[in-house]
Amino acid sequence: MDESTDVTNISQLAICVKMVFSDFTTKEEFLKVLPLKGSTRGEDIFSTFKKYITDVKLPVQKLSSITTGGAPAVTEIIDKLIEEFSSRFEDFAALEPVLRFFINPFNVTEDDVLEIVSVYFELHNIEDLELEIINLQSDIILKAHSNDKMFWNLVDENKYPILRKCALKIYSYCATTYNCESLFSNMKYLKSKYRTKLNDSHLDNCLRTGNSKYIPNYKKLAENMDTQVSH
Repeated sequence: MDESTDVTNISQLAICVKMVFSDFTTKEEFLKVLPLKGSTRGEDIFSTFKKYITDVKLPVQKLSSITTGGAPAVTEIIDKLIEEFSSRFEDFAALEPVLRFFINPFNVTEDDVLEIVSVYFELHNIEDLELEIINLQSDIILKAHSNDKMFWNLVDENKYPILRKCALKIYSYCATTYNCESLFSNMKYLKSKYRTKLNDSHLDNCLRTGNSKYIPNYKKLAENMDTQVSH
């Protein structure tokens, strides 16, 4: 998330998301820009964000990490969200063996990661996890592809469901703030002194059009349009 002010002195809170799909491909996309017409304390930003995700029924249980623009007011949100969503990523030093395992599972011993992975991801079936790690590290075919960038996409979801799920969460970490920074650069042109009357909905639509990576299916849109026949 990032926060900035437009020419009418209204703070705009931009929310961007990084999505990870089942094939381990990732996509970062602009989600919403929310106006902050009062103060911009961490409490205000958190309340605005929480109201939005509640209104749209955003599945917060799938939220794995948060990246902010670093503004003092915004950083207060982290503590709020950690408490609100029971986040489990305070001690990054303890995660080092876990990250090394998911980078290359054949260079880390099973004993080094078993307990940490089970605790970090709140896994109760530790025996199943142990069996998956042992079987994975014994798989000579997977070991031959250990340096592939899309290694975890080669791992059978039916054979290693726990490890696949954990790997997907790891892939969702470390989102960038580039989308938010690019969005606010565009906002300076969209809501200039000549267009200060743009309402919140129009601003959101303009920013979405300018920043979204989605490409419309123009052919399908044209086919669904009603035509006017001349008489």
